[in-house]
Amino acid sequence: MTKEINSWDRKVIKAILADRLLNIIEVKELETVQSLFYSTDEYAQIKNLIEQKQYEVILNTEQERNKDFGEYLIIIKFKDHNNKIFFATVYDSDELWQDPQIIDFFPQ
Repeated sequence: MTKEINSWDRKVIKAILADRLLNIIEVKELETVQSLFYSTDEYAQIKNLIEQKQYEVILNTEQERNKDFGEYLIIIKFKDHNNKIFFATVYDSDELWQDPQIIDFFPQ
């Protein structure tokens, strides 16, 4: 059974393919691992957890839901055309004109 690709996923795939440093020509099995409120103060900690492959800690990260701004950090996982696994961090916001932006890639 093939997962239907929604418009957000299409935008993220487009952003991944636009990054020429990694030479990714296909994105497969895209999935959201965690969705958090974006905070520059917390980003370094999240990035460190991904680099150290502390995925359980990331999955169990909880934040207060009373934040009054609409900025988000989404952690995704996908495979490239060679079936190499990547994690990536994606910035998104409630601004209607804001497309999701890839912050960092983490080849596994």
